Amino acid sequence: MKIKSLYKYILILATFIVSFDVYSQTKEASSLLEIYKIPNDNILIESLYNDESIIYKKDGKASYYCNKFHTRKTANGERYDKNLNTAAHRSLPFGTIVRVVNKTNNLSTLVKINDRGPFIRKRIIDLSRKSSEEILNYGVVNVSIYAFIPGTANFSAPNNYIAYSLSDNPFIINTSNINVIDTYDDFQEIYEDYKKLLNHNSELNKNLFILVDINEYNLNPSNVSYLLGVLKTFEPKKIPFSIAEKDKK
Repeated sequence: MKIKSLYKYILILATFIVSFDVYSQTKEASSLLEIYKIPNDNILIESLYNDESIIYKKDGKASYYCNKFHTRKTANGERYDKNLNTAAHRSLPFGTIVRVVNKTNNLSTLVKINDRGPFIRKRIIDLSRKSSEEILNYGVVNVSIYAFIPGTANFSAPNNYIAYSLSDNPFIINTSNINVIDTYDDFQEIYEDYKKLLNHNSELNKNLFILVDINEYNLNPSNVSYLLGVLKTFEPKKIPFSIAEKDKK
């Protein structure tokens, strides 16, 4: 997957995006729903933050795997790789994507659960070395973690994504609000491309997301396709044209 193709897509997207009518739909089980607005945008996003049976939120301590665990088998059968964004949790299903926020510096990372643990009191998640470094944790640190619990978030309305980012907690958004840039089979690959785009264009911070189809995620979070997408209302003031040109050379 070459990142320059993503820049070209955004360049085309910025040229052709026109005014967008805000998606609205009749909401069922409204007691569970709240309307969440992304800052500086008029997109209304249905979020299930109030239902603790669907949204996993927890504060506690995060540790990280020592180097000696590198290449050892994890609980789901994979080999632990200190250079991937994975983590261990006691109960969240394998494949669950979790946003981890360092409460000391507010830095965040996204991880995919592939192991069980930690089994030390007050510790709630064990991060890979790479994930821990992203939030500047080199020991044990206080964190908040957020995730959708697979199999619990069910909508009568079709075509919904779960959206993940480093700047916001996970939320649900209708597919009509998103322009998909590309699809991926591998979480690490899409996460690396996501971070590269953010580093090159800060305007994407509140507009670029890693997405999964909510129905796929509910069936088996370990076997989903990942999509990289931007809000349809996103019209960058600074298009990364020079970056795309540089990659051609």
